[in-house]
Amino acid sequence: MDLDPLLSVFPPDGPPPTGATDTGLSGATDTGLPGDIAPIVSALGGVSLAGGLYRVFTASEIAEWTGTARRAFPQFGERVTVFAADWLGRLFATDAARRDSRGLPMVLLLEPGTDEALELPVTVEGLHTTELLEASDAALAASFYDDWRSDSGDAQPLTRGECVGYQVPLFLGGTDTTRNLQRTDMSVYWALAAQLREQSLGLSQGTPVAAVIMQTPKRGLFRRQR
Repeated sequence: MDLDPLLSVFPPDGPPPTGATDTGLSGATDTGLPGDIAPIVSALGGVSLAGGLYRVFTASEIAEWTGTARRAFPQFGERVTVFAADWLGRLFATDAARRDSRGLPMVLLLEPGTDEALELPVTVEGLHTTELLEASDAALAASFYDDWRSDSGDAQPLTRGECVGYQVPLFLGGTDTTRNLQRTDMSVYWALAAQLREQSLGLSQGTPVAAVIMQTPKRGLFRRQR
């Protein structure tokens, strides 16, 4: 997998942390990771790009966030394995039920702020060699990220435990603008979004909430205004 073009456009914030190639994902291969995810984790596990625009998880983070994703989107069950996140706290995961012509799992984008699961038309390799480069707005909301940086005046890189979340989630009528964004703890954001979604539907806490599955266009998914 040639990652030089990706790293040229989105420079790493620093080297992988110590222990970034650790293992421990339940149900993984003897390398500690599923075969379709292992190469990108080996290359970029623990690395954040462009100030936190995109980050690849370590194996232990994969175990944690895969559990979070499976609880938040129970309709997918063990089909999904999370491997990365973007600045909005959205999780990138492989979907074992959707495969390309070679039989490789394709990617889902799980959104806490909208309660949607978006089907990306690529595998893990295609995401990093093509999609993030040719469709950065659709895959990463890169222009929206630039707008948030400019409008907020916040120039500090996001830590690995942070994201930029909606103060009022879109499924509760929040506006899709930079004014509705704030830097926040990503784990807390996911937990709060799930709780608010349950309350908005009049469900008791802990009741699974179905996500909306959408076909993601190659470009132009995000049309935002400041």
